[in-house]
Amino acid sequence: MNEETVKILAAAKRGIIVSGKFNPRTQQVDSVLDGDAAMSLHLLKIQGCEVGKTTFVHPGSRADDLVREYPGQLVLDVGGIDGIEVYDNSSVVIDHHGEGSTAAAGDPGAEHICTAWQLADRLGLADPWHEVPGVIDAVQFIHDADTNKLPQGSFGKSARTILGLSRYFGPEQIIAFFAKSNDLETVLSDSQLEELGLTEVLKKQQEIVNAAFAVIHAAKEVEIPSNEGLKLKGIVVEGQVIGGSFAAYERGYDFYASFTPPSWAVNFPAPRDEVVATQRRLGEGKVIRGSMILCNEIPTEHTLTSFVEAIEGSGNFRPCACRSGEPWTTCHAGSPHCG
Repeated sequence: MNEETVKILAAAKRGIIVSGKFNPRTQQVDSVLDGDAAMSLHLLKIQGCEVGKTTFVHPGSRADDLVREYPGQLVLDVGGIDGIEVYDNSSVVIDHHGEGSTAAAGDPGAEHICTAWQLADRLGLADPWHEVPGVIDAVQFIHDADTNKLPQGSFGKSARTILGLSRYFGPEQIIAFFAKSNDLETVLSDSQLEELGLTEVLKKQQEIVNAAFAVIHAAKEVEIPSNEGLKLKGIVVEGQVIGGSFAAYERGYDFYASFTPPSWAVNFPAPRDEVVATQRRLGEGKVIRGSMILCNEIPTEHTLTSFVEAIEGSGNFRPCACRSGEPWTTCHAGSPHCG
């Protein structure tokens, strides 16, 4: 066991810092683990590590701030860096939300390799993990799901595959699924689902799928210019839609935007140069992994109209300086800054 691994395990025993699920309506952080962080914690436990207290923080938290506030602890899947960093105060940060890329051993060639894969690699993916059937495939699945590298059409049939079932599984169940020689495209029959006690889960996930496609079908279509001189087609929805981005990509859209004031997000299935240009037009939010623009740290100044215009690059999309959220040339809120 090398020195870096020893420091990772020691930090984990002192405590774990992870991002919670941010609720854009309440502006609160819920104590909910996403798949990447949950698998990372489980890998530590498989390794025999006595994991310390888990603390949930805002997903937009920065590594330097977390290291100062929680000295000596292990920061997982949050912090805004790529890779693994060990600090002088014995804190360790493992993340994949920076602007660069990482290329750890065993990486299947993807940029921004997920936290669970990085951790598995440092803990010895090539040797001891083979003793636990299903672990390698489970970590690969977490990576693929976290970086939008799933087979085409996966969401539509997700009520019967690991993509949908994993929403209701913990890491142990995901590993057990792959240990039975299942894969990403394995479709479970009614009898298999019943045997596993997943009949109700099937119904719940199918409702999610149907609802997401219904919203996509009714959503406003928008276009933005691409660097190739073509148009990128996307949709804008109001409110949170579970699986919305998956449904949009499956229907052939190039991006998916959700307006959830006081927050919003614009998602692309993969990093693109147009993401930065779109963020500049929006004038808010930050680019994450080159494929997402997220505004959830300060309340947005946009209305739905100015949000759509900013994405498209049409009209007077810049919000007025009076912070009304209206386009600056048409706002009449009474501020001397108004148009």
